[in-house]
Amino acid sequence: DDMGPVAADPMGELLSSRWDVVGLLHAMQVILLRSTDGHPFRPLPWLVAEAPHGPSILKDTQSTLGGYVRYLLAELRSEFWGAGDGVENFVLRVLHEGRRHLEKSTRVFVDVGAFCYRHECLPRVLLNEVAKDHRGNIKVYALEPNRRNFLRTQALLARLPKRWRRHLHLQRAAAGNHSRSQVVLHGIGAKASLKADAYGGLLWRQTGEGRVQSEVDRYVETVSLKRLDHWKVLPRRLELLKIDVEGSEMDVLQGARSIIEEQRVNSIVLEYSHFWSAKLKTLAEDMSAKGYDGYFLGTHCILPFSGSKMEWWHDVYEVCAKIKDRIYRGMAGWCWLNVVFLLRGSRLSRKAWQWVPVEGHCTK
Repeated sequence: DDMGPVAADPMGELLSSRWDVVGLLHAMQVILLRSTDGHPFRPLPWLVAEAPHGPSILKDTQSTLGGYVRYLLAELRSEFWGAGDGVENFVLRVLHEGRRHLEKSTRVFVDVGAFCYRHECLPRVLLNEVAKDHRGNIKVYALEPNRRNFLRTQALLARLPKRWRRHLHLQRAAAGNHSRSQVVLHGIGAKASLKADAYGGLLWRQTGEGRVQSEVDRYVETVSLKRLDHWKVLPRRLELLKIDVEGSEMDVLQGARSIIEEQRVNSIVLEYSHFWSAKLKTLAEDMSAKGYDGYFLGTHCILPFSGSKMEWWHDVYEVCAKIKDRIYRGMAGWCWLNVVFLLRGSRLSRKAWQWVPVEGHCTK
C-alpha cells in the first residue's frame, strides 16, 4: 500500500465507505450542534475511520479553527491544489488593493522563478498593471535561472507593448542565501532546481502509447546566484515577493532576511511542497515573530494558519511533511500547495479577512 501502514478499523472503513448515510448523519449532527462553519455537506465522512484525530476534527463543530481545518481537508485537491489559479487570483487582489491605496508610491514586485509556463506567467500579469496604473509607478524584477526557460519567457514577454516592458527588469539568475558567480542548476523545463534530488532527479516523457516513461535527468548548467537583500537594483519597499524555486524556498527567504526583518515587503507568496526540508510550522513561527501572518492560498479563499500567537495553527496543516497520512485522501504521495505571508497590521492583511471562508463559503 503506497499510502503507508494503516491501523485496522473495519467498522470505521465500513462507515467511511457509506458516503450517503454517513454524510447525512454528519450533516444532522452539525445542524443540531449549530456548527459555526456550515460544513455539513462537505465530503468528509472518511474522517470517521481516521482514529484518533479524524473523529476529533469532526466533533469540533463549534470553533472557527475547526471549521478552517475541515475546509482545508475537504478542498485540498481542488480549491487549494497548486495547479489551480490561487496565486494569480491572489496577485490580482493585491494589484487591485495597491491601485486603490498606493497610487502615490512606486509599486515594486519581485518574481523569483519567473518562467512563463503554459497558462502561468506572473510577469505578464504584473506588467498588465501598467495599463491600469496611470501614474506608471510600476517596477517588476524577475529572475529565471534555466537558460531555455529564460529565453522562452523573454520571447513571450517581448510580445507585450513596449511601454509595459520598460517597467520590467528580467535577468537570468537564481536566488539563494548567498551570492556567487556560478552555481550548478539541475534539470530541464519547469522542474529546473538548485537541488539535484528535486523530482527524484528524474524526468518524464510520454511514449505515445498513453504511458509515461521516467529516466534519470542528467542535464546541468551553471548560473549566477543572488542574495536578494544584496541585490542593489531593488528599491527599498516591495509590494509583493513571489518565490517558486522547486524546493529551495527556504534558502531564498534566508537571502531576503533583512528585507523581511525590516518589514520592507507587504506580501510573500511561496510554493509549499514535499521538496521542503523545513516544517511549515517552523517557518510560520519564524515569520510570525518577524510580524507576518501565514495563509494557504485557494482559488477563491485564503485560510489562516499562524497569527501573532500561532492561534490559527493546527497540526493537520503540516500536509507536505506527512503526505502519506490517510487523512489527506487523494494526495497520493505528492504535495503541491501555495502559501502567503502578509505583513501584520498592513491594509492588505486587514483586507485579507474578507477572503477567508465564512460558513463554509468564500467570496469570489
